[in-house]
Amino acid sequence: MPGAGLTLEIMEYHNPVGRKEPIRFAANDVSGARHVALKVVNIEEAFAHIQAQPDTTLINETPDYRVYQISQTKPDDFYYFDPGKEADAAGKAAGARILSEVKYFYFIDRYGLQWEFEQGHTDIGS
Repeated sequence: MPGAGLTLEIMEYHNPVGRKEPIRFAANDVSGARHVALKVVNIEEAFAHIQAQPDTTLINETPDYRVYQISQTKPDDFYYFDPGKEADAAGKAAGARILSEVKYFYFIDRYGLQWEFEQGHTDIGS
């Protein structure tokens, strides 16, 4: 969220000893966090790094899976439910430019959490 501070704490508990095998929930199941998205600077480098990790699984394990880029988007390709935003031609053009630059990929960590790395969302700050 713009203007909001964020601390992301990643922990591994050693004591007391708990279940050793993770329960793999689907991304749309209820029960804790299922999806985390992070903005990255060099998505191709991030993809290569994640792909090389032994404890991660790309959401598509075929050799064709890669970083995807949203196709060129025009203001008429999407709709704002807010009538004021929908009527703002300059705002819609800016939104279309932002969407056209977004690149992303997904992976699942060893605990079953789905991650999304994105590059190009210039509207969400640095």
